[in-house]
Amino acid sequence: MAYINQYMELLGMTRKQLSEKSGVSPSLICRYVNDPDTLDNADWDTRKRIAEALDITVHELHNGRDYKTKVLHSEIIKATEHLARLLRNYASDPMYLNLT
Repeated sequence: MAYINQYMELLGMTRKQLSEKSGVSPSLICRYVNDPDTLDNADWDTRKRIAEALDITVHELHNGRDYKTKVLHSEIIKATEHLARLLRNYASDPMYLNLT
């Protein structure tokens, strides 16, 4: 089973954006999103272009490996950006935030 939907959602990417970024036709992207199992039958080049557009490997696209890690990373980035916005908007004195 392919994890195309989960990675697209994680990145906030639309079908059209994935099509444009990968160079795969919108109709094929639509087919793979609606029935992720059909991606297993796609040729290697198509799967590789989709995976690269999603910033993952073909293996991750099919097996979902590191999906939880990517979700966690994405959520940490969102929370950090939100905190930085709050600090800029409401702090009168310079404040510093270090994350490791």
